[in-house]
Amino acid sequence: MKDTASLGLDGVGKVFHNLSYDELFEHEKARGEGRVAENGAFSVDTGIFTGRSPKDKYFVNQDPSTKYIAWG
Repeated sequence: MKDTASLGLDGVGKVFHNLSYDELFEHEKARGEGRVAENGAFSVDTGIFTGRSPKDKYFVNQDPSTKYIAWG
């Protein structure tokens, strides 16, 4: 993996790459980025701005999308 400076990213600190589900879960808990729900799932409150604009949709022209989308 390239170092972050070679990618134009300065001062980002340590980068964790391709974590397993369990590793990611532990990082999220340790950093207080949400909380563990009663059923064991990790829950995050994203606030009021959670939706995407309808104009921000992108489709890739490849299988299986090609046969289900009328490309115009």
